[in-house]
Amino acid sequence: MEKRKYLYFHLRDVNLKKNNLIYNYIVENIKDCTGNSNGLLLNLSSLDDIHINNLYDLYNLKEKEIDYDILKFEPIKQKKIEEKIYKQYQLNNLEKLILSYS
Repeated sequence: MEKRKYLYFHLRDVNLKKNNLIYNYIVENIKDCTGNSNGLLLNLSSLDDIHINNLYDLYNLKEKEIDYDILKFEPIKQKKIEEKIYKQYQLNNLEKLILSYS
């Protein structure tokens, strides 16, 4: 949890090169973030530990190592979302009446 707190307090203070590197990592690997005209919204508390560790490593790169090979961080395989299958159901008149009041 210490790394999450550290990232929370320090990610807004990165310079432009690190910012681009971290931004590219987030866009490529983390599908839970949302973006708008102000930037990305990222919930650190819901991220997997592997993403937290990678973001922490990227943040702590020294200036001379900024030309970093992003390929070192392999894309994380996303879990497949199971598609729910719903059965067709015909409502009788009483059920339709009940649902019409809700």
